[in-house]
Amino acid sequence: MTKTMRFLWLLAVAAALSSGVGRGVEAAHTRAEAPGESPARGAPPRVALAGGAATVDQLVADFLAALRRGDSSAIEALRIDRDDYLDVILPGSVERGEPLQRVDRDKAGPYWWQHLSERSDLHRDALVRDFGGRDLQLVRTRFAKGTKQFANHVAYRRLVIELRDADGETRDLQTGSIAEVDGRFKFISFIRD
Repeated sequence: MTKTMRFLWLLAVAAALSSGVGRGVEAAHTRAEAPGESPARGAPPRVALAGGAATVDQLVADFLAALRRGDSSAIEALRIDRDDYLDVILPGSVERGEPLQRVDRDKAGPYWWQHLSERSDLHRDALVRDFGGRDLQLVRTRFAKGTKQFANHVAYRRLVIELRDADGETRDLQTGSIAEVDGRFKFISFIRD
């Protein structure tokens, strides 16, 4: 597969994931009573993120502080991890009131997690390259694609952070979506979907 074809394919995957996992993706993850599924048979589904910030504003402040330091690891720590994705985000990426999707943690789930993470890493690194180490002040934030309520989380889609540099010039930093689960906030990815 050529680099261009791979890039286009990964963009399509990212778009499907960020839009709440389309029906085609759902079908790949929805299975009945199979070993390795999440949530475990008979156990209540996990509906909390591991860690996270108490508000969107705090998450953005932590993100900007890590970006000023050029600290990719600290930025990555603000994003959902594999378990958050497989146990909370992916199963809950259905309309509110619908049953959670069943996710095969050994097959389909890791496949989609890997693709999301690879793309997110590329965007995170580009943000550090373009904005890292600079003293940029927050002017305002907005979500270019608004918010969407899913079965177990709210997605704040396509974060745009307006920043001002020392010369008074403003610049938009565009990044991915944020999930709110039970009052905690984390980036889903840094992909500008």
